[in-house]
Amino acid sequence: MATQWHPPTNLTLLQISLAPPWVPEPNQRGTLSLLYSCIFTLGLCVFKALHMNIPPPDEGRLAFYGRKTKWVLFALLAPEAVLYAAWIQWFNARWLCGQFAQGSPGSLGEQKQDQELITLSQGFYVAMGGIVVDIPETSKIHAMEGLEEVKRTTLGIDEVHTLFLNGYRGFIPSDGDIRDKSKADILAKGLILFQVLWMVIQATARKLGGYPLTILEVHTLIHVACALLLYLLWFEKPMDICAPTIIAGPEAEFILTFLYGVSGPFHHNLELRTYVPNVDEVHGFGFRRETLGFMTVCALYGGLHMTAWSYHFPTEEEKMMWRIACILTVVGTVGAVSARNLLSDCIWKYRREGGKYGRAPMVKIAVELYKKSGWVRRVKWVWTMVVVGAMILARVVITAESFASLRAVPAGVYKTVRWADAIPHF
Repeated sequence: MATQWHPPTNLTLLQISLAPPWVPEPNQRGTLSLLYSCIFTLGLCVFKALHMNIPPPDEGRLAFYGRKTKWVLFALLAPEAVLYAAWIQWFNARWLCGQFAQGSPGSLGEQKQDQELITLSQGFYVAMGGIVVDIPETSKIHAMEGLEEVKRTTLGIDEVHTLFLNGYRGFIPSDGDIRDKSKADILAKGLILFQVLWMVIQATARKLGGYPLTILEVHTLIHVACALLLYLLWFEKPMDICAPTIIAGPEAEFILTFLYGVSGPFHHNLELRTYVPNVDEVHGFGFRRETLGFMTVCALYGGLHMTAWSYHFPTEEEKMMWRIACILTVVGTVGAVSARNLLSDCIWKYRREGGKYGRAPMVKIAVELYKKSGWVRRVKWVWTMVVVGAMILARVVITAESFASLRAVPAGVYKTVRWADAIPHF
């Protein structure tokens, strides 16, 4: 009968000797518990950290969670992009709250000045597409070319700000009503944060004890850090609301008539869209600062993975692939900025004509913009897609290698921490 493998007791051997491809439990830390801890923390953290915008009107509950699952997969490959989207929403919500706090007396709807200030939660509710106006068949909106079939429009940050500047502000639901609709679970978030804290404590204790970490643990800790930032940015954002606040009847006609009158038939301050995408434009922030911040966040993701530059890999080829993938992730931020600029063009068009594109509007708009572009801009589109494709491939390599590297790790990975040694003492 074969004897069960145990990690050596010598600290030097823990760093240089290799463990078997699979280490059973329960006498020491095992491969299964390591996988379970990382996968559970990674998946649940990302899933619970995502706060989706209100979906389109024809999207069912199953489709909503399907879309959220797609964003989970996106967050696992590009967490900094989701973090960027969360920052935009947080900044827009704060910007709107700041505009309400400054105050601006108006002449329109003076009888509705009962709501002078709004909370950050209400600002998020507006930014996520929570205010929807039904468009009556007799509305002048239908005279706008290509928008005859639009039945409703979502009021965004700009429209709500315009109405506020003219003294009309009583249509935003109260903070209590919004929190009542939200599916946020404080207990679930607390348990997840406890799991995250426990993993961070374990990783810290292992480093203090001189025990090595796996590449998977480093990868998980980086995603956990992104998830914690998502929690902070979206802490006041309502979660998983599927039905918006609908304004109908005379009040809807009044709002639409006013906004149409302010924007005029040839201007597009009145933006007809059925819902607000999860990535929107940022208000009140300089383009250069925004671009610099986006590049920094993208570069940090690859840079933090470079902390495993000298870690042990099963083969030299895998180590080289890991290093190239990390470098591509950092250098590819230039392509990410270009992709962000192209995405801004799509958002700009969607914010003004999104009502006529139906489902998957951003994809249709991107195809239309490409077809209408000149050859120089088409080259830019193609170059951007190539760079983004290379970055996606690099992310896949980083994620796959994080798991594949477990088949040959230093023996110290499976050494159980002696907590008495991890506590600083004199």
